[in-house]
Amino acid sequence: RSAIQALMKRRTRSAHELMRAQNQSLELISAGLAHELNNPLSYIKNACHMMARDAATIGSELDKETPDKARLHKAHDRIQRMGEVSERGIKRIENIVALVRRYAREGYPEEPTEISLDQAVGDVAALVGPRDGRRVAVQLELLAGDARVRCIPEELHQAIGNLIQNAIDVVPEDALVRVRTSV
Repeated sequence: RSAIQALMKRRTRSAHELMRAQNQSLELISAGLAHELNNPLSYIKNACHMMARDAATIGSELDKETPDKARLHKAHDRIQRMGEVSERGIKRIENIVALVRRYAREGYPEEPTEISLDQAVGDVAALVGPRDGRRVAVQLELLAGDARVRCIPEELHQAIGNLIQNAIDVVPEDALVRVRTSV
């Protein structure tokens, strides 16, 4: 009887340790997910604020006897840029949600696979851009050809995205960010 009780205590302790470890993992994943979603949400929010401000500018100009066409064009152009910023943010959130769904179904990939470096950089570059609507051009020089990288694709995509986004965030308006691959 005492041996069975001791065994039950050990199993209960092991179950509690396992649950604590799972909770810690969930907390870590939740924090990372919140961070990954908050970035695109913040620039979507900022873009919506700027579009509302520009729509008000357009409205006030249209109420005038002789609207300032230069001001109207400037507001119109900024609304278009902010729409593009929002679209990139929405696509990034969609990709994150799709990734989380895939992990929920299939689990986190533990085995690296081979992917095209140029393809990975090109795919990721299409999703990043200035958070605040500044004009920053991203020029891709994909020179790796058919070079393949053995990796966990999602991790490589995240690393590439962070590098490009950081570069975009620190350059001044009307700057050029060059992204080059090579063998």
